[in-house]
Amino acid sequence: LTLAAPFDGTVAKLYVRAKEWVVPGQPVALLADLSRLRVETTDLSEIDVAQVDVGDTVTVTFDALPEVTVQGVVNFIAPKAAEGSGVNYPVIVELKEIPEKLRWGMTAFVDIQISR
Repeated sequence: LTLAAPFDGTVAKLYVRAKEWVVPGQPVALLADLSRLRVETTDLSEIDVAQVDVGDTVTVTFDALPEVTVQGVVNFIAPKAAEGSGVNYPVIVELKEIPEKLRWGMTAFVDIQISR
């Protein structure tokens, strides 16, 4: 039996083991396109989000890669605050380049250049 993926990618996680039964609709693997990593903020306050627009330029740095700075662009701003404490909005940033040693899940710091 062969599984066909809807895009080229890397298997990031397997949810089943060899010879294990699965049911229709059950996830088998988590497939990632690591050539298009993005950053999702989780702490943009309601005061700050009101000043951010899709297309704004972003500078991104990483805890694990202190010598690396990457440019990006705001691609999506959530229309609703995230669940949890405080009023914070998720914002997705597309990176213009992917540093060689960047890994999925690394902590990133986002500095958004406000367009106003």
